[in-house]
Amino acid sequence: MLSQNDLADLPGKAVAGTGGDEIGTIEDVFAYSSTDTPAWAAISIDGALRPLPLVDAELSGEGLTVPYDRDQVAAAPEADPDALTTSRELYDHYGLTDAELRDDTGNPAGESA
Repeated sequence: MLSQNDLADLPGKAVAGTGGDEIGTIEDVFAYSSTDTPAWAAISIDGALRPLPLVDAELSGEGLTVPYDRDQVAAAPEADPDALTTSRELYDHYGLTDAELRDDTGNPAGESA
């Protein structure tokens, strides 16, 4: 799991998916408001910014490894920084549930108690 300490170091890192295939490069990172831990990244892939959940991402060498393949990330809707942690379309695209994207308050990420 990524930590608050990783937040500033993530932009510019290469992202590899399942099988080790390179997916793209992290352009920006969006953190949970309650913990400042990385929640989503906007990655550059095929000339577009695509949102990528960081819930199961792991640092590996000089990059980041995620449990998604390149085709799945490339097919994600283009990044919308104002709606990344609340978009049902993105949750469905990546097969995530609200429980997988909860912050340390127990509330879905982006919601307050």
